Amino acid sequence: MKTLMAFGMKESIFGVFYIMNEASKKSNQDRSSSNFQKRWCIFSYFLDSGQVLRTLLSSRYGWVSNVSSMGSYVDVVNIFINAFPSVVPLSSFFLFAHMLVIVALADAVYVAHLFQQGNLKRLWPVQILRLLVAGLVTTFFASVLGWLLYPCDCVVRSTHTLSIQLHGAGAPCTPWGTPEAAITLPSLVVATMYVAFSLTTTYLSFQVNPLSQNSRAMCTGRVETLWNVLRVSVIVLGLASQYITPMLVSSIVMLLAGMLVYRHTTVMPFHNPIENYVRGGVYFAVAWAAFSSLVVSSLHGVWDQEPPFVGVLHWILIGCLPLAYCAGHYTLRSRHLRLLAALDRIRRHMAAHSGNPAAFGGPLVGVGLGGG
Repeated sequence: MKTLMAFGMKESIFGVFYIMNEASKKSNQDRSSSNFQKRWCIFSYFLDSGQVLRTLLSSRYGWVSNVSSMGSYVDVVNIFINAFPSVVPLSSFFLFAHMLVIVALADAVYVAHLFQQGNLKRLWPVQILRLLVAGLVTTFFASVLGWLLYPCDCVVRSTHTLSIQLHGAGAPCTPWGTPEAAITLPSLVVATMYVAFSLTTTYLSFQVNPLSQNSRAMCTGRVETLWNVLRVSVIVLGLASQYITPMLVSSIVMLLAGMLVYRHTTVMPFHNPIENYVRGGVYFAVAWAAFSSLVVSSLHGVWDQEPPFVGVLHWILIGCLPLAYCAGHYTLRSRHLRLLAALDRIRRHMAAHSGNPAAFGGPLVGVGLGGG
């Protein structure tokens, strides 16, 4: 019985993502604005990475306040939120994030139920789920997770905290006090379900099709899942930096970022080469930010009064972020071109020995080599 239930659950999960993928393909085929979609996809990468970089460049990772304030400008979402702090308090985003996540989970369950019943005529739940997944799992993941963890954010934030809102100005951080615990515990449950949903969605969205219409899609799912793990680690470990030191937190994040850079550079998981280039630049920039955080957190506390060069070093490290992005972009592009040149040599060699050169086509221009 347990085996049948597990199989049924797996089949339902497969059905949800299979229907989403098929609907996405049909939508892309019917749409004439594919170029706009590609541009939006690239822009969403920068939105996503900006939220991660802003957390990595904050004081919770050892950066001085003036540098972390400058680093916050890489996050467009944070700029928008901070523009209206008195009009839209953080607690509103806290409630909004919970509403979105609960709706997404409920919609996923409903789509799975429709799949089990064989009722695939209702497309509106699938369209809503696609929209929620695009926003919650990809573009705004880091911000939504941070909003869900708002009750615990007071360990690194001194203003606009839940404790201050409940007890007044100057209230200490007590996420497990009364009545904060009644808000903190459900929030952690929802955040855990959100992370599990995001990891599952990321992994399965690239490999649900047993016919393997997208070659090497499993590799894409693995790289994307590692990126999701890194995003979760940056947010959660940032909150834990008050207890396990910023240096240890930065070391863990740098290790994960190094693994991500290696996996992405080795696999180049996307069919579209531009996506591989942009992702490579983003991952190099995040890895550099993690390395820089390790450097500044290691220097913190070495001197009773830090010499001036330490502050200058902070600015130099943060100023190298664009160079790190360019290095990643160039590295992925160079590797892509080298692989295409090698494949082209093999093609010419096979054509020369086959007696039918036309059977092997033309140059391999614009091939992404990936799986997503």
